[in-house]
Amino acid sequence: MCPSPEQLQRFFDDELAAPDRGRIAAHLEECSQCRAELAQLGALSAVLKQSAVPELLPIAMARLQQRISRVTDRSLMRLAWAMSSVAAVVLVGGLMLLQASTATAQASSTPVQGAPPWVEALSAGHPLSRNATSPAAAWYLADASSRSDELP
Repeated sequence: MCPSPEQLQRFFDDELAAPDRGRIAAHLEECSQCRAELAQLGALSAVLKQSAVPELLPIAMARLQQRISRVTDRSLMRLAWAMSSVAAVVLVGGLMLLQASTATAQASSTPVQGAPPWVEALSAGHPLSRNATSPAAAWYLADASSRSDELP
């Protein structure tokens, strides 16, 4: 069975793995039609190598670069808008969750008189309420109005 034209092209360009390359080389020894097709690929490649590559005029090159720049800028702006939208949604969602958790926490706790609003008192039966066992703990647990900046 003859290889496909794509396989012959890859054989000609030396892009095949060794087992496939060996199989096609063995087939080419027996098949004159595939050898002729491979010869046509070689002739086409030679013609393309000899042809001159047209050069762009400086004005055409500048226009091409401007167009590429515009397309790139538009793509970056779309990406920036999308990322900004995602950030806004995350920010609003986070603020809503923070507000909901703050409202729940304020409803379930009682603030200590004289302490900042973010400090809450624990009830005597709460497992985290402890008596001060050291001077540092006493200073830390003391009412904000009676606390000094130095440890006793």
